[in-house]
Amino acid sequence: MFTNPHMNLPCLLIALAVVFVASLDVMGQSGTVLELFTEVENYIQTRSKELSASGKRITADTRNDIAEERRDLAAKHAAAIAARPDLEKIDHYYLGRLYGYGGNEPKQLESMKKLLSSFPPDTKGDMIQSARSFVIVISSKRKQMAEAEAAFELWKTGYPFIKSQQPALQDHLALGFYKNGDFESAVKHAQEAFGILKA
Repeated sequence: MFTNPHMNLPCLLIALAVVFVASLDVMGQSGTVLELFTEVENYIQTRSKELSASGKRITADTRNDIAEERRDLAAKHAAAIAARPDLEKIDHYYLGRLYGYGGNEPKQLESMKKLLSSFPPDTKGDMIQSARSFVIVISSKRKQMAEAEAAFELWKTGYPFIKSQQPALQDHLALGFYKNGDFESAVKHAQEAFGILKA
């Protein structure tokens, strides 16, 4: 039987439209990586203002809902950014932060390590030091203590060096070593942290 090839054209167009919309959802919201990160970082404040302006009362339940919305938005943006083929070096920092807001620490650690590996170890800057801090904290939680200790040594010799942050980082190290059964290293970091706080 002869079939007119144009009979299914509307169906084909609808299918293509569905695929296009789905690809937009996965491949990405428009905007730079920094813009998408900033949207997530400011989401709670922006959303709270919107609700207050519309006469809604901000309760504990509302705050929990907004925090959940931000987690979902962060995960969505992170997935979209990760699918981009042209990420710059520093994009991995913001991607890592988005994974953090989305509650995905393994991916956050992976992104921060990718950022740091793309620069020489003696690179200075706030972003580098911040990335090292995330590596210290997450690696300690995951009991990957050699990685955490190595990042801490680089953090201590890096710039800017903010001594007031050191006790919190060493607290994470101490807890990680303690959970790993290395009590000597745990005590060492705990004592150093206490000494800085005491001073």
